[in-house]
Amino acid sequence: MSANGPTRSRSDGIAMYEECNCLKDEFSGVALNAEEKAIYDRYWPSLLTYMTEMQQTRVLGARDVNIGWDAYKQRLTDMGYDRVIEVMQAAYERQYGAAQ
Repeated sequence: MSANGPTRSRSDGIAMYEECNCLKDEFSGVALNAEEKAIYDRYWPSLLTYMTEMQQTRVLGARDVNIGWDAYKQRLTDMGYDRVIEVMQAAYERQYGAAQ
């Protein structure tokens, strides 16, 4: 035992995760049909660029996350975010079944 509590080995940590079923299968994505893929390809590249740029400005402190949040969400909507989520959700439900 260390001054900070019991010392655990690496194998103890792995066993803890296995016991609690904390290790989850990797999500491999969804298969889009042609119509869904066209929507995804149309909107997602510019959405990803915009979200990444905004993330960087907030992380670097150039913008306050609390200021302009509603405008940011509206801009995403205007750029087609809701359409992308809609087709991704449809593909997920088709592939994995509707949420229980």
